[in-house]
Amino acid sequence: MRCTQFYEKVEEKIGAVFYKLGFFIATHPWKVILVFIFISGACGLGLLRIKTQSDVETAYTPMTSRAKDERERLKSLFKDHSASNFFEQSLINTGFYGEVIVKTKTGGNILNSNLLTEIQHINDSIWQLTIKDHNGNTYTFNDICARRNQMCVVNGDFVFSATFRNQFISNNVTYPYFENKDLRTIFGNVSVVKTVLKSASMIKFRYNLRQDQPKYQTLAKEWEKQFISNLKSLTTNKTSIAFANSKSLDTELNANIGGDIVLFSLTFTLMIVYSTFATTSFRCVADRQHLGRAGVLTVGLAILTAFGITALCGVEFVDIVGVMPFLVLGVGLDDMFILLSGLSDVPFEKSSEEKVAETMRTTGVAITITSITDIIAFGIGSSSIFLSVHNFCIYTAVAIGFAYIAFITFFPACMAINEKRMADNRHCCFCHVIPTKEDIKVNDAFFVCLCSGSKPKSRQEADGFLEWYPPIVFEKIVASTIFKVMTIITYLAFIGVAGYGISQFKQGLLLSTLVNEKSYYYTFSELSNQYFFENIPVAFVIDNQQNYLDKDVADAVKHTQKLAIIDKDIQKLSFLNWLTDYQMSSFYDNSSVTNFIVNLRTKFLPSRPFYINDVVFDSSNTSIVASRFFVFINNIKDSQEQGDLMIRMRNIADSSFIPMFAFSPSFIFYEQFVAIFSSTMKTVGIAAAVVLVITAIFMPAPLMVLYVTVSVVMIMFGLFGFMTIWGLSLSSITMIHVIMSVGFSVDFSAHICHAFLSIDEPCSQKRVQKAIRRAGGPIFNGAMSSIIGIILLIFSKSFIFRSFFKVMLLVVLFGMYHALFVLPVILSFSCSKPSNQATTSVSKVELKEKD
Repeated sequence: MRCTQFYEKVEEKIGAVFYKLGFFIATHPWKVILVFIFISGACGLGLLRIKTQSDVETAYTPMTSRAKDERERLKSLFKDHSASNFFEQSLINTGFYGEVIVKTKTGGNILNSNLLTEIQHINDSIWQLTIKDHNGNTYTFNDICARRNQMCVVNGDFVFSATFRNQFISNNVTYPYFENKDLRTIFGNVSVVKTVLKSASMIKFRYNLRQDQPKYQTLAKEWEKQFISNLKSLTTNKTSIAFANSKSLDTELNANIGGDIVLFSLTFTLMIVYSTFATTSFRCVADRQHLGRAGVLTVGLAILTAFGITALCGVEFVDIVGVMPFLVLGVGLDDMFILLSGLSDVPFEKSSEEKVAETMRTTGVAITITSITDIIAFGIGSSSIFLSVHNFCIYTAVAIGFAYIAFITFFPACMAINEKRMADNRHCCFCHVIPTKEDIKVNDAFFVCLCSGSKPKSRQEADGFLEWYPPIVFEKIVASTIFKVMTIITYLAFIGVAGYGISQFKQGLLLSTLVNEKSYYYTFSELSNQYFFENIPVAFVIDNQQNYLDKDVADAVKHTQKLAIIDKDIQKLSFLNWLTDYQMSSFYDNSSVTNFIVNLRTKFLPSRPFYINDVVFDSSNTSIVASRFFVFINNIKDSQEQGDLMIRMRNIADSSFIPMFAFSPSFIFYEQFVAIFSSTMKTVGIAAAVVLVITAIFMPAPLMVLYVTVSVVMIMFGLFGFMTIWGLSLSSITMIHVIMSVGFSVDFSAHICHAFLSIDEPCSQKRVQKAIRRAGGPIFNGAMSSIIGIILLIFSKSFIFRSFFKVMLLVVLFGMYHALFVLPVILSFSCSKPSNQATTSVSKVELKEKD
C-alpha cells in the first residue's frame, strides 16, 4: 500500500495547489488574460535582437572536435600561400572559390571546337566580373584570384590551350592522368578507349580566390555573390551550366527555411479550423468552439514568448528551429484536450469557479507529467555537441515550458469566461442571453435550433463531436476478441518490419540534400557527385621538430605513408611526400644536418613548388619545426565510410614512431558521422531514464511504469526501423527528431495508464473501457492535431522540414497505436487474471479520483 499512499499524498498536495490556482484564475479571469498577453507581448520584443546562424559547418558539425582543434594547430604552423603559391592540397579549410559545370545540351562531346568557343565566352564573362570595396575601388577576378607562378589558378582552364587541343585531336590525352593533372576532377561522363580520352559531355572549372588577408577574404565573399548573380542571368546556346560557390550551401539552406516559414501561418489556420470543429457541439449555449480557438491562441502566445526570451538571451536561431512551432502546436493542443476532457468530468451543477478549480485539480498532474517529460527531454538534448541540436532543444524546451504555464493560467481563464457565459445562458456566438427551449413559445424549428439552448447537463452535451464519439468507438472495439487477436498480429508485424529496418540502419547526411531540389546548388551538387571525382587530400602532419636525416625518422614517415596507401579507400598512385622525393633527387645531401637543410631549402624546394607549403623552418632556417605529406581519398561517397576512413587514418598516425596527426578539411564534416550515433544514444538514453523517473514520481505504480517503459522502448525501436525504410539516416538533423520522440513516446502511454489508475473500479475489462472513455478523446485529438500541425510540411522545400514531418508522423502514429490499441489489450489481459492476483498486481497501485 506504500505506493498508493505516497501517490495519494502527492496527488492531494499537488491537486490542492492546482485547485487554489484554478479558483483564483476563475475568480479573476480577465485580469489573468490581460497580464499574460502583456507579458507575452513584452517578451516577444526580444525578437528584435534575434541573431541567426546559417553556417553549415558551425550548425551541423560538432561544436568541439579533434578536427577543429587540429585545424587551429595547422593554422599556427603553416602560412597561407594562396597569394603566391596556391595548391589545393595545402588548404587548411575549404577555401573561397566559384565553380561552374558546363555540359552539352545534346549530350555530345564538350571538347568539340565549336562548343569550346562558347565555353571560352563563359570563362571570359567570369574573368570580367567586377566588384567594389567600401571605398569604391573596383576589382576583377584577376585582382583577387589565388596565384601560382604569378598566374591565377583556375582548375580546368588548360582545355583552352592550343597544346591540349592538339594533343586531344591526336589522341594523346591519357586518362585518368594527363601531364600531372587528374582529369577525373575536370571532365564528367567521359568516353575512354585504352586509357585515351575520346570524349566528355561535361567539364568543371574552379576559380580559386586568395584568402591570406582579411581584406581579400571580404572581397572573395563579395565576388562569390556576384559570381552566382551573373551566372544566373547568363544565357547560352549550345551548352547549359550549373554553378556554386563556397557558401552556396549556407545561403540556399537559409533561403529555403525562410520560404518554408510561410507554411506555419497556413498550419496555424488549419489548427484553428480543426480545434473549432473538434470542440463544436452545435448547441447554442453548450458549444465551446471558442475554447478550441483559445487553445491555438494560447500556444501562439507561448511560442512568441519563447522566441523573444530565448533570442534576448543570445541563443542563435539556426535553420532547424523553424520546425519548433509545428512541434509545440501539437504538444500544446494535447494539453488543451486533456483540460477540456477534465472539465467535462466535473459535476455540471457546480459554479464556474469551482468547475475550473476542480478541472485543474484533476488534470493538473496529467499535463504536468507530459510537459515536464518533454521539457526534460529537450533540456537534456541541449547538452548536444551539435549547435543545431543544442539551440533547437533550448528554443523548444523554453516554448513547451511557456506553453505549460499558459495552459495552467491563460487557458483556465478562458475556460472560466466560457463557463460564466454558459451559466448565464448566453449564445455561443453572439453572447446575448437566450431562452431555453422549454421557454420558447413559437413553433419555428429553425428559430428554436439557432436561438435557444441551455447549459450542458451531461458530458455528451458538453463535448464536441470529435471529443465524444472517438472514445466510444475505441471503447467498444477494445472489448472485442477479434480486435485483440488483430492487435497481437499487427504488433508482431510491426516488430518484424521495424527489426528489418534497423538491420539496414545507416548514419550520415549528404549536405546537398538539405536544400531545395530546384535550387541551383542542388543541381550543381547532383552533377558533381554523380559525374566528377573528388580528390580529397589527407595530410599527415608532423607538428614537432625532428631530425629527418635520422634513419628511424625517415623510416617512420615512409612506413606511415605505406600503411595509409594500402588502405582500401586511399588512392594507390596519388601521394605527395617531400622527404621521399628529396631523398631520390640529385639535391639530396646526407653528409650533415646543416647540408641536408640547406640543400632542401635552397635547391630542392624551389624546384618542386608544390612542396614549398609543406615544410616549415625555424627562424634561423637551421631546422624543420613542422612538415606534412599527403595521400588522397579514393572518391568515397557514403558518409559512414567517410567517418570510418577518418578513424583509420587517425589510428595510423597515432601509432607512428614519431608524433603526428592526420587531417583533412573534410574531417570537419566527417566528425559528425563518427559522433552522431554515440551522441544520440547517450542523449536519448539519459532523457528516457529521466522522463521515466518523473513518470514514476507522479504515477508511482510499478506495473504502469513498466508498461509505459516498454511502450517507450518499442516506439523508439519502431522509429529507428521505419526511419530507415522511409529513407532517413541518423544525422545531426534527425537526431533532433529522435530526442523529440522520447517525450512524445511517454505522453500518450502515460495518459492511458494514468486514466486506468484513476478509475474507481476493480480491475476488469470495464475499467479498461472507462479508461479509454476518459483518455481516448484527448489522445485521439492530440494525435490528430499533431498530424494536422505537420501535414503541410509534405510540401516543404527543405530536407529539414520534410524529415521532421516523417519522424513526427511516425512517432504520433506509433504513440497513438500503443496507447489506444496495444496498452488496452495488455491491461485487459492483466485484468483477466484471477481476482486475488489482479488485486495484487493492480489494485495496490489504484488511484481513487478525488471528488
